[in-house]
Amino acid sequence: MKTKLFMVIAGMFFLATGCAQNSFFNVPSNAIFVPEEFGQTEAIVQKAEKSPGAQYCPDKIARARELGKEGIGTYWACRTIEALGLLAQSRKLAEEAMSCKAPPPEPVDSDGDGVYDDKDQCPDTPKGVKVDSVGCHLDTDGDGVYDYMDRCPDTPKGVKVDSVGCPLDTDGDGVYDYMDRCPDTPKGETVDERGCWVLKVVYFDTNKWNIKSQYSPILDEVVIVLRKNAYLKVEIQGHTDSQGSAKYNQNLSENRAKSVMDYLIKEGIGSGRITARGYGLTKPAFPNDSPENMAKNRRVELKPIY
Repeated sequence: MKTKLFMVIAGMFFLATGCAQNSFFNVPSNAIFVPEEFGQTEAIVQKAEKSPGAQYCPDKIARARELGKEGIGTYWACRTIEALGLLAQSRKLAEEAMSCKAPPPEPVDSDGDGVYDDKDQCPDTPKGVKVDSVGCHLDTDGDGVYDYMDRCPDTPKGVKVDSVGCPLDTDGDGVYDYMDRCPDTPKGETVDERGCWVLKVVYFDTNKWNIKSQYSPILDEVVIVLRKNAYLKVEIQGHTDSQGSAKYNQNLSENRAKSVMDYLIKEGIGSGRITARGYGLTKPAFPNDSPENMAKNRRVELKPIY
């Protein structure tokens, strides 16, 4: 009886272990019945190997396969709980690998300004140009012309500028429009720091007040300017050298101023725009210490009145 029972048990063992051969993770097995985790784990790893994530997480898939193989070997070593834990880790890594995606692209700074393209609102900045936090050229004075092009970087706020960032000088007199008290100065005329016309001097011979012909072109130029600038008025200032009495020179200076005023009125300039005034010998332009300097003091100057 005992012999028959032994033979039955031996036969069942033979059927369980010797009739079939299975392989999981390339680990052969002759057992008919194996834990379902064997097949589940291998199936998930194989699925991960064919998934899009395989190209991004190959190390995870390789490790999942290693753990699966190790788990099966551990199971056949009769460490069941440890084996099932290894298989669970294998499946977890395989599932994570299937979710792997391409890493984000490296940030690009095409114009090399230090601001990446995805944030750069001015992507074509020239090399070496300083930019702000969004990659756009600096405009420190706020005139609309970028600093690297701005030849006048300290323009006051609100002042109109040209293409190179400099204040406008419409009349070309060298004084910017925003400072120019006389914005319509004729081209080429001499101006003062306000941008206003400085009239040329007319000189006279000793004791004379008649206008010499050589000064007619100067006065004709004054006439042209006065005609173009209807708002402009002038004070004609007569002067003398120091020869003679103060009273004599006062009268002489007044006559010189009047002769120039008469010339301008004759040319059509309204008398209301002209004032004649003599200063005698009180305002010499040069010391009266030589014939040359005295000649320079016998003069009429025209002072613009704005």
